[in-house]
Amino acid sequence: MYETLRLYGSIVFIPRAASLESQVLVNRGGTDIVLPPSTSVNLNVQALHTDPKTWGSDSLSWRPSRWFTDSSGGAPSMDKPTGQTFIPLPKGSFIPWADGPRVCPGQKFAQVEFVAVLNTLLGTHRVKPVLETGQTEEDGRKALLGMVDDSAIFAITLQMNQPRKVALQWETL
Repeated sequence: MYETLRLYGSIVFIPRAASLESQVLVNRGGTDIVLPPSTSVNLNVQALHTDPKTWGSDSLSWRPSRWFTDSSGGAPSMDKPTGQTFIPLPKGSFIPWADGPRVCPGQKFAQVEFVAVLNTLLGTHRVKPVLETGQTEEDGRKALLGMVDDSAIFAITLQMNQPRKVALQWETL
C-alpha cells in the first residue's frame, strides 16, 4: 500500500499558507527560512515521494521491498513476510495523508479499507492483462505498467490518461 501511495498517491500537492505573522522554517541544512505573513506554500508531494536522496537511485521504480528489511540482517524477501521489519523513514519524507496537526482524519480508515478491498478482490482471484494477439504475458504486463505510468495531474489529483487502454481479466483461484 505504501509503495503504491508513494508513486501514485491521490494528492499531488498540499497547499498551505503562513499565518498572519512571519514564520521561521528550519531547513535540513541548518539554514533558517523566513516566510512573510500570509505566504502561500505548495508542498510538492510527488517530488518528495520520489526524491533519490530519500528513496535511492531507483526512486521512480515501484519496489515494495524498499519498506522492509529482514530482521536477521539479510536481504528483504516478499515471499517471507515473517522476520521482516518495517523501515522507519525520516519525518516528513512520506506524507500521502499530509502530516502534523492537519493530517487527514480518514488516514486509518483509508488504510483499513485499502487492505480490506485488496483482500476481498485478491483473496480468491488473480488479475492479469488481457493479451492481444501475439502478445506475451510479459508484454501485457509492460503495457499495463506503461498505461499506469502515463498518468497526469488533473486539478489536484493524479489520474490515468487512458484507463481503458489495457483490459484486465479476473481468474478464480
